[in-house]
Amino acid sequence: MVKYKRSWIAVFTVMILAALLFVSSGTVSAQGNSRTFQETGQTVKGKFLTYWESHGGLPQQGFPISGEMQERSDTDGKTYTVQYFERNRLEYHPEQQDPKFQMLLGLLGTEQFRKTYGYTP
Repeated sequence: MVKYKRSWIAVFTVMILAALLFVSSGTVSAQGNSRTFQETGQTVKGKFLTYWESHGGLPQQGFPISGEMQERSDTDGKTYTVQYFERNRLEYHPEQQDPKFQMLLGLLGTEQFRKTYGYTP
């Protein structure tokens, strides 16, 4: 019984140390509702951070490569707050009534196709 208890304490101790090492690795600096990434020096905050975290985070969205900015959409001509990530562009659409549709992915494939082939639907 004592041997069993000691091995659990050892496993628990290793898990705690591993977690502390991961947290202190410097990849992310969190403050309130924002995270700054050392790798790019960019910060994700607010609704952008909420979407990023709940839709795959780093593996799916990648690191932020810009801050939030205003950008005119080629799709509808309106100006939106956007933020670029390694694998996509997030667009904040406050005009949407349903909060789950206020943060949308940019149509990067459509935009690139138009630039390359001059296609206009």
